[in-house]
Amino acid sequence: MENEERTSEIKNSFPEKSHKHSTPENTLKKYNSLQEEKNILLKENEKLISENRRKEGIAEIAQFLFEYHIYILNTLQSNFAEEQGKNISKQLKKDLQSKILKILLKLDHNFTEQIRKQYPTLSQNNLVLALLLKLNCKIDHIAFIYSATPATIRKRKSRLAKLFCPQNPKNLYEFLTSF
Repeated sequence: MENEERTSEIKNSFPEKSHKHSTPENTLKKYNSLQEEKNILLKENEKLISENRRKEGIAEIAQFLFEYHIYILNTLQSNFAEEQGKNISKQLKKDLQSKILKILLKLDHNFTEQIRKQYPTLSQNNLVLALLLKLNCKIDHIAFIYSATPATIRKRKSRLAKLFCPQNPKNLYEFLTSF
């Protein structure tokens, strides 16, 4: 008798199994929920990929600048005449800007396409400046690339901000990263 009562108590302590079958509505809700979760994960993945590309681009630019700096030092140490040195310096600057442009355009092709669609008259120099600003490069580094003063780059940045964000020029970085 005690065993029967004990068995009965144990059976009653477990919740009853539900014999409800999945309804199409429940299945659809589960599917929609999973789709939303999938979309969120895809967006997060896209953000991570974009950030990774940006970091790879910055690393590539830094490596190139380092190699370029060594090349300039070696060139300056050679015994070229003053005039030849000036010509080489001009050519090196052109090469630097050209290579950086290629790297940047390769880095974020989607950005350049979208900017060119919205601003077809934007010059190549301003496009490169916008890319460098989007990558959050320091003004001093950009000035080195352009062989300009930081004040000149700040002025160019200000002009770009007025072009892209006339209502609030302080939102330039937000505007550039929205692409």
